[in-house]
Amino acid sequence: MAITVNAIYENGVLKPLEDVSLKEREKVKIDINLDEKLKKRFKKITDSIYKRTNKYSAKEIENDITVASKEVRDND
Repeated sequence: MAITVNAIYENGVLKPLEDVSLKEREKVKIDINLDEKLKKRFKKITDSIYKRTNKYSAKEIENDITVASKEVRDND
């Protein structure tokens, strides 16, 4: 089972910002995604797409990106 939980890192410990349904001492796997780093990477990718797809409107491209992003999130 996979869930996404927002957390904050304080004093050497990751602390969830919302309730999680875990048993005491249950082992989990953590994937860390830094929001700012992802935003910069996403902007770089979208800029590259815009340069290579000038025959499509920005609206069409943004719609396709939104659909693709949702598909990736739904399949995680």
